[in-house]
Amino acid sequence: VNISDGNLKVASGHGIDFSATANSAGTMGSELFDDYEEGEWTPGLTTNSGNSASATTVGRYTKIGRTVFITGQIDNINTSGTTSSSRLRVNGLPYTVEQTQTHGPCWLDNVTFQGGRTMVTAAVGTSELIEFIQSGSGLGDTQTDHGDINSGTTDIRFSAYYMTSQ
Repeated sequence: VNISDGNLKVASGHGIDFSATANSAGTMGSELFDDYEEGEWTPGLTTNSGNSASATTVGRYTKIGRTVFITGQIDNINTSGTTSSSRLRVNGLPYTVEQTQTHGPCWLDNVTFQGGRTMVTAAVGTSELIEFIQSGSGLGDTQTDHGDINSGTTDIRFSAYYMTSQ
């Protein structure tokens, strides 16, 4: 097939079938590539109790098949009126999370690490939330909470991926 101008458009419910190859290394569910999408999403802030923090947020995503890659930017987090022990969480993911939990890198500015911990990862869970998990120095994991935020000046950048059934 030679397309010299324009796009190849595949009807809904169909895709590119890669089943001509015999490369099953495990239990294979499908060799049909049927989705690709890029877009923006709005990360929302929520918490496990009390009032949520507020911030300026922006996010982007790319969906390839069932895998969703996300990036997010949360600027000037304001924790005024929140409970300091409440967890900082992000909601509003562009697709429903199917896989149990994945982690991705993140960058934080003006955050206090708890108990000598030295790094943070963005954890995506099946509860449709991202939590920022602090770890390091041989200590157990703990979630970043509102008390770790320097209200009005903390910024977070993160990326992660997860699987969806959509």
